[in-house]
Amino acid sequence: MKKKRRHTYINRVMVPVRLPKEYLEKLDLLVKGGFLVSRTEGVEAALENLLAREGVDDEEDEFRTISGR
Repeated sequence: MKKKRRHTYINRVMVPVRLPKEYLEKLDLLVKGGFLVSRTEGVEAALENLLAREGVDDEEDEFRTISGR
């Protein structure tokens, strides 16, 4: 079951990124298979997971140091 996205397109900024070709191919497979609506949704989900894992809260500016960095 797909989780409903909580973000809207208000206050969005386009950020060009470089990804390994293999990541993009896998991302496209997820979109083609209907698991994601778009590449954007996949990149957002990955970033949300990273931020949650590292303890970055939407309401706070402070967060713990990202491990390994």
